[in-house]
Amino acid sequence: MSQAVTIANAFSFACLALRKNVDAINSLNVFPVPDGDTGTNMFLTLQAATEHLQQQLEPPRDNNVPDILSGIARGALLGARGNSGVLLSQFLQGLATGYRSSIEESGASASDVDPRALCEGLVRGTEVAYSAVSMPVEGTMLTVMRGASEKGKKVYESGDADILTILEECVDAAVITLQATPDMLDKLREAGVVDAGGQGVVVMLDALREYFSAANDGDAVR
Repeated sequence: MSQAVTIANAFSFACLALRKNVDAINSLNVFPVPDGDTGTNMFLTLQAATEHLQQQLEPPRDNNVPDILSGIARGALLGARGNSGVLLSQFLQGLATGYRSSIEESGASASDVDPRALCEGLVRGTEVAYSAVSMPVEGTMLTVMRGASEKGKKVYESGDADILTILEECVDAAVITLQATPDMLDKLREAGVVDAGGQGVVVMLDALREYFSAANDGDAVR
């Protein structure tokens, strides 16, 4: 299986994970208003992304990793639902553009999942998501994105980190950041919950990690 196909399948797997967790994520939705749709919007946005990829880039084996990420980002942008869906689409857009820029700058293979490009894409995704909000609030999914992306970059810069290790560290950082969100927002603390969008980010990242781990029999993809 090519690594472009692995990326495409990993996001489809993440979409299924969000679908399974829609109700749980919705139940946490108290900020900015308790409308109970964060999980639904994040799932529908990622579903639109994966469906667009299937329609526009078939078969995925004929495309490289940047093309796959760009297709996902385009589909998410076209199908973004609600505030959480818009932020997710912006994150995916930044991930795609940051990844492609890194590949072009370094001359790394576009056919392989590149650790440096992944980390730079995650950081760029966070920056684009933050820039989509006029007054970003900490304790939301933005904070969880930042915690994950900063940890991924730090791990990569510390040595020869592979894709799976980076994803594992990103998930761990996302979980830690998510658990701290009630300390940042009064509404979350009063309701006794973590941020709903942040939980959705954790679900998505953990599903990507799980798919990469299973697809490679527990061995990291380089």
